Parts: sequence; structure tokens; C-alpha cells
Amino acid sequence: MNFNERLKKIKYDRRLTNLQIAEMSGVSETAVRKWINGAMPSGDILLRIADELECSTDYLLGRTDNPDVNR
Repeated sequence: MNFNERLKKIKYDRRLTNLQIAEMSGVSETAVRKWINGAMPSGDILLRIADELECSTDYLLGRTDNPDVNR
């Protein structure tokens, strides 16, 4: 899975709206729609998304299937 597929899955599983993800991330709802359709957020935004969704950036990027954050 790549970023947009992971984001769609998390959004569906947690019953989040684009607006809720936007508010968590501090971006516009339009930005979230672009991510879901294949665009990538900048690194700092990606970190913010991972923090807010309580998962690792590697999970969001599809580099691992383990959503746990390495702390």
C-alpha cells in the first residue's frame, strides 16, 4: 500500500472525514482530497499526520505493515 491507500484505509476504519483529517493536520480540506487522490504531503505535514493518527510515518508510506510508532 502507498500513502494515499493507507490514508483512505485509516479514514474508513476510524470513520474520519476529510475535514477532520484537515483540522488534525492543520491544512485545508482540499489538501486532504489531493492526498487521497495521489498527492504527497510535505515531510513536516507527514509527521504531523502520523502524530495525530498515532501511527508511524513508515506505516503511512507503506514501508511497514506495523502502524506502531518506534519510541
